[in-house]
Formats: sequence, structure tokens, C-alpha cells
Amino acid sequence: ILCSVHGPRSPMSSSASGQQEFHSEGVLNVSVKFAPNFGVRPETVASVSVSEASSNAVDPRLAMTTLATSSSPEEVELSIRLQSAISAAVPLERLEKSVIDVNVLIIQSDGSDLAACVTAAILALADAGIELYDLVSCCSVAVVRKRNGACGSGSEKWVCLVDPTEEEKLASKGMVTLAMLPNWKEVSYWDQSGRISKEITQEAIELCRDGCATMHKFMRQCLIDSNND
Repeated sequence: ILCSVHGPRSPMSSSASGQQEFHSEGVLNVSVKFAPNFGVRPETVASVSVSEASSNAVDPRLAMTTLATSSSPEEVELSIRLQSAISAAVPLERLEKSVIDVNVLIIQSDGSDLAACVTAAILALADAGIELYDLVSCCSVAVVRKRNGACGSGSEKWVCLVDPTEEEKLASKGMVTLAMLPNWKEVSYWDQSGRISKEITQEAIELCRDGCATMHKFMRQCLIDSNND
């Protein structure tokens, strides 16, 4: 994944929006694109539902209407989900009349796209010197069915897999994705798909929280090492 951050800049010079509207507070433009001819399995494209993206509430200040009309349904969905996940960390009220563009390019997709995009976007914002409340970390868990015993015999049980691959994602019964600001102990994004029990959901959420805490440590160390070089 490649990620670039442009801004803060005036709304007139925004490379992503192309709009000239007045905003009393800052605007965060987020765009996710897949590299041409790379990274998306046909079966994944066939399984994408835009209705899942439309169910997420989006703050109008964050200008998700700026997505290009040529974006595929999955790119639109990922852009909305990424915007929802990272917006809580950006103090837009302190960026009056300014625009920040976050552009993500996915070179290869093999599952957990949103978690990887969140990591790349937040680290890019921090590296660009944009003020953040906290480093948002994200983790996905897939719930898959596992059969005990040989040759398909025996009982079945549910297993939670952290950071699933695309193959594990397609074979899963359900998915839970969580993004949070660990230092604030605040959840910025939560998404669940599939039909899974309350007990398994709780286990998946706890695994996501542990994954976010672990990833946050790596992200923080990455920034420290980058500044020391």
C-alpha cells in the first residue's frame, strides 16, 4: 500500500475535491484506489456490497462526496470506511478553512484491506506533520468454522482468526473490524458482517482490541525510529 498526504491547503487548491465551497472548519478528503490490473480477486469483487458502505453515517464536513465518479464500488466503500476510521484522530476544528487530502493506492490485496489502509494513512498523516489526537490502529477478525476429527467427521467449532487473508475472509462465516484510538480508549469505527453468536462476537471484539493495542505499539515505534534516522 502506498499513501500520500497533501495539505493543509486552501479549499481552492485541493487536488482531490475540485470544489470551491466555504468551510469554517477543516475538511478531510479520503480516496482509496486499486492499482490498475492488480490486487483484487474476481470472487472478491463479486462479493462486494455497496449497501454496507451506505449504512455508515458520514460527517458532511469530511467531504466524501469528492470521490471520483470513476471509482469502483469497492473503492468507494473502502474510502468511506477509511474516512470514518481516521477522522476521529484529526482535529479538524483547528484546521480552519483548510483541506487535507489522503490518497491511498492498494498495490496488492490479500485480505484486511481496511486495517492496512488505516495504518498507512495514520502513519502518513503523522509523518506529514499533521496534528493528531492519537494514532488510530485497526484490526480485523474472521470467524471460520473448523471441524474436529479426520475426514470431515466429528463436531464443529468456531475459530476467530486475526488479520485474515483473502482466502480466510471469503471462507468466513462473519467478520468483525475495529478501529480505535488506544490512548483515549475510544472506538472510531466498528463493523460486523455475517451471522455469528453473541459469545463469538464478544471474543472477536476482544481479539480486535488486543490487535489494535499491539499494532499501536509497532506504529509508535516506527515513527520514533523514523525520526531518529
